[in-house]
Amino acid sequence: MIIILYLAILSKDDISLMEKVLNAEDLKLEDMGFEKRWKSPDSFRLKIVNRILKDPLELFYYGDRWIETEDIHDIYMEAVKSLDLSIKEKKLKKYDFKKTIKTHIGYAEELFQHSLSNLNEAEKDTIISLLPELWNEDSISLIGSIVNRGLDSTMEVDIKRFLKLMEKVNYEDIVTAGYVLLDLVHILITEFKDMEFDGYIEGVGKVCAGKRGDNIYSDEYSIILDPEGNDTYISSGGVSGVSIIIDLEGNDRYMSRTGHGPGLGFLGGSIIWDLRGDDIYNGANFSLGAGLLGVGILYDGDGEDLYRGGFFSQGA
Repeated sequence: MIIILYLAILSKDDISLMEKVLNAEDLKLEDMGFEKRWKSPDSFRLKIVNRILKDPLELFYYGDRWIETEDIHDIYMEAVKSLDLSIKEKKLKKYDFKKTIKTHIGYAEELFQHSLSNLNEAEKDTIISLLPELWNEDSISLIGSIVNRGLDSTMEVDIKRFLKLMEKVNYEDIVTAGYVLLDLVHILITEFKDMEFDGYIEGVGKVCAGKRGDNIYSDEYSIILDPEGNDTYISSGGVSGVSIIIDLEGNDRYMSRTGHGPGLGFLGGSIIWDLRGDDIYNGANFSLGAGLLGVGILYDGDGEDLYRGGFFSQGA
């Protein structure tokens, strides 16, 4: 989880004052780092964490980079960089409405599936079963929506084995899939915002675009592009698939269908993109921009909004 705080860059006067205070105690700025005695190599420790532990003042400059970044694609790329990952570049062609959606969704889902290609089926089931339970043991409904078999809810977590399996996951596939979905959102808003469509696209699922007025979307849509109105969205998010909700205007309400979502990407991707309006986000656990071996993004452009979520939500 990444939490962005407002941290202004320290001025030269601030640094000078800190040096004087430290000198009074016979210390230097370099002495502000934390002592690190790692027991063993940790493949999940990020480079930015090491830098901040070595030089705590780096936190101010790191936070300022986030504040100055306004474009959502740039923010995403900064997050990917912070995770010591990179995007696999592949330019997808733009076609008509249906084919553009099918191409982007197909490639994103291919990447999500390939991210686990280094694991056998038993190892995949182990990760899928244990990952949500690390936060709460009552996550069987979420797990059961992916693993179509009986689950032992009393299974003990072997952390060392679990972490070894997690090292086999291809995280660049996951973040690249998220970027592909962001690109699709951009295309839909800029080139197809006036499109009217309500139907099924093979290989994608249910898609609805251009439905005006105050709507209630209670079915599980893969993509919704709503131009206006005070709408209600009832969604579980992208669980082993893709869910994209784009709302251009209106005072909207987002709710969960089950005990997780909306805005959850679990072995898939979920994007909620609301441009303007006074909105209410009533998320369950694992919601509102949460990713478990997937990508969850919540973007709200403007308005007086209310956010509620359970554990592992709102940027988890």
